[in-house]
Parts: sequence; C-alpha cells; structure tokens
Amino acid sequence: MTSKRIFVLDGHPAATSLSRGLAQAYADAARAAGHDVRLTHLAALDFDVDFGVARFKDAKPLEPTLAALRDDIDWCEHFVLATPMWWGGLPAKLKGLFDRVFLPGWAFDTRVKPGRMPKPMLQGRTARAFVTSDTPGWVMRLVYKNALIWKLKGQILRFVGF
Repeated sequence: MTSKRIFVLDGHPAATSLSRGLAQAYADAARAAGHDVRLTHLAALDFDVDFGVARFKDAKPLEPTLAALRDDIDWCEHFVLATPMWWGGLPAKLKGLFDRVFLPGWAFDTRVKPGRMPKPMLQGRTARAFVTSDTPGWVMRLVYKNALIWKLKGQILRFVGF
C-alpha cells in the first residue's frame, strides 16, 4: 500500500461532537495504516465567516487560520470532511469557511469562454464526507432527495476538482 497525505476536517463548530469523534477516529486509523495525516477542528479556527460583498475581486484577505487550512488542502492527496447536517445544510461556520477559502484563482478558474463552467483547480485529489443527521435515511433519500449530499459532492467538492 502506498502512503497518502490525508487532510481531515472536523466540520462541527463545537469543541466536542460526534463529527469530532469521527474525524479523530479516521485520522487515528489512517495514521495507524501508515498515512501522513493532518487534522483540523473547525471549532479551533478563528475567522470571519462573512464573505462580504458578492464579488470575488473584493475578497477579504485570508486570516492565518484559513491560510493554513488552504495550505493543508494544497498538501493533501485525500480530503476527509466530517460534518453534521443542520436545517438541511452545513453549519454556518463551515459554509463560511468554504465561501472564504474556495476562491477563484486557487480552487477554480473563471477564465473560460462565456457560457462555460469554471475549471476546477484542485484536481488529482480524492475526497470523502461523513454527514451525520438525526433524519432517517429513507427521508433523506425520498423526501429531501439527498440534497446536502448532492451539494457537497457536486457543488462544492467536484466543482473545485475533488
């Protein structure tokens, strides 16, 4: 087996949670299997979650914690996210992290022909997401159409190249 560089993000905004336990267990098991692992807890990150104006050219500079997280994503070959589903979506702090970090010029390239989708810039990496919820699985599938799973896979991770 080839060793991989794995970045694990505990996407729960509280210091103790099931997501934190899942992230820690994954990181521990990956280390035991010989992988190089970095683990970050969203609760420990201090940053402004508000992207601000709706123009990428006016994006705020990244706080040191977000710059370090971006370095971890650059470094990794495999990205793991453990997060709860709240009100059908991501916790606000995690959504703010994606808004602030996954920017054009780093995560995707908007210099494409008109009418074309931006080009992903984080290709060559894989990802796995653990989403916890108290909603029964059949309700997630039949009633909610797995909306959060589709969002994570297609509109966030695959959009940037995972």
